[in-house]
Amino acid sequence: MVPCKFYGVAAAGRPTLYIGDVAGEIPEILRDADCGSAIRIGDVDGLVNCVLRLHHSPEQAHRWRENARAVFSRRFDRRHAVDRWCTVLHRIVESQGIGSPQLAGAGD
Repeated sequence: MVPCKFYGVAAAGRPTLYIGDVAGEIPEILRDADCGSAIRIGDVDGLVNCVLRLHHSPEQAHRWRENARAVFSRRFDRRHAVDRWCTVLHRIVESQGIGSPQLAGAGD
């Protein structure tokens, strides 16, 4: 399960401090895109240290903001979401032997 609030945060160009399973999809995106940090549930010291690091390093906070917006644009904007949905729908239709439908607005 992917917390949907992450996408709005990234779209707004804000860094993410994710508290949860550090082996999940959101922590992977945060690491790969360098746009936030994942902290284990209960790791109060880790959270405090991360907030203090951001407070004392405006450069890192700025980099995370820029990278958040960039990863959203590159991977999650409307065009990418519609393309992925079209791919899923085409696979379903093809698996049912119906053929390939022409979806209105696909790829637009």
